[in-house]
Amino acid sequence: GRLLGPAGFSRTVAVKRLHSHIARDPEFVTMFLDEARIAARIRHPNVVATLDVVTTGDEVFLVMEYIVGRSLAQRLDADGPLPVADILRIGSQIARGLAAAHAQGLVHRDIKPANILLENGVERVKITDFGLAHAVDDVEDLLCRYERRMAFRMRSEPDCSGMCSCGMTFGVSAMAA
Repeated sequence: GRLLGPAGFSRTVAVKRLHSHIARDPEFVTMFLDEARIAARIRHPNVVATLDVVTTGDEVFLVMEYIVGRSLAQRLDADGPLPVADILRIGSQIARGLAAAHAQGLVHRDIKPANILLENGVERVKITDFGLAHAVDDVEDLLCRYERRMAFRMRSEPDCSGMCSCGMTFGVSAMAA
């Protein structure tokens, strides 16, 4: 999509739309908007920026920074195992992005190669999809999963799930090499 400012400035953005049956659930929309506000606090070069949430009628859209590139999953599928230098570079950037989220009291609970974007033209990595716009067929299933493993949550106790997932993601990549 394109984000147009009042002075005529425009920028390409990524837009995720909640499925309409989920967007009609006021409890879920409130939870989604709260999480989007939390996600928008993370300002770090290794985290995809949340720019806005737009609601129109029964529709809810999450507006995020657009990244030109491919996911780590796509790279692994296309090129096979990563060289050790790439594992270290990518892994350290993921760790820095997760640390920025943790500094805000937030935990990303879905670190996997599909949620790691590799920006074209630079060696920068961006963490995406903190679970804010997952669309499933059953709202109750979504709420149960949300309660079981929130993609974002305020930390009330120490939690290393994002860092552990980061280690697992790259441990598997390293073993494949």
